Amino acid sequence: MAMRQQISTRYEKVLKDRIGEGFVESVSSFDEGLDKLLDVLIMVHREGRLVLAAMESMVLGNLGAYDELAAEIDVDRLKVEDARLVLGVFESLLDGFPMPNLSLDNGVRTTIIIDMLIHRFVYAESVFGSEQEFKQTMKKIIFSLL
Repeated sequence: MAMRQQISTRYEKVLKDRIGEGFVESVSSFDEGLDKLLDVLIMVHREGRLVLAAMESMVLGNLGAYDELAAEIDVDRLKVEDARLVLGVFESLLDGFPMPNLSLDNGVRTTIIIDMLIHRFVYAESVFGSEQEFKQTMKKIIFSLL
């Protein structure tokens, strides 16, 4: 959990630095903002690729211990905390570029799915095609989930 907290703190700082103030004002559409957000998320995950892989390996190598740990912590709270930054970007994009058919009701679940898929992409990029193809697929998934 301490390692997870360190990674989360670093991820939050890097994400804030890379997105910065005025993110929504720097894009001309929701789609462009989503594209830039995905660029940043992919870059951040690439930089932490080896640590993420090691953590997942530890979890997958001992699912029983992971289940015990998950039973002792507030997993729902952690999911909301982890999703907060990306949800904030989605909210800002929707405020700047309203899309009546999109809602953040499933936002936490959407950010978890985004995170999991980006993990897989940065571990094995060739499986997903080019980065542009991956981002197009991700946008379709995001639009269908929101």
